[in-house]
Amino acid sequence: MLTYLDANVLIHAARGEEAWAARAMRVIDDPSIRFASSVFLELELLPNSRKQQLQFYKKYFNRVSVWAERYRSITDLARREAVAYGILAIDALHLAAAASVKARLVTFERSSKPLFRSRATEIVSLTDE
Repeated sequence: MLTYLDANVLIHAARGEEAWAARAMRVIDDPSIRFASSVFLELELLPNSRKQQLQFYKKYFNRVSVWAERYRSITDLARREAVAYGILAIDALHLAAAASVKARLVTFERSSKPLFRSRATEIVSLTDE
């Protein structure tokens, strides 16, 4: 299953409170999952990360097998979804990047958030588990 992790999943895995980190690591350590990502996720996570977090993120990015790189179509979809559903810019970019490679988006956002109004791709909330 191709999965695009939201930044909050990786942040919780790298430095989060134990219960949240455990939820994140169940996804990250699942051998049946292939990971997708984008430069948007790198830009959100890599600057200002502490050394240990940075190492964790780089290790994760090395496992990514599919990179969302159709930037024009990603930003066009992100703009449409953000305007239509009131989704924050970075969330819309992650959503569109996941959709562009036909990956599900896994996040810690609550399913009551505007992100979940979109039907561009499957969205899974680890908060609602």
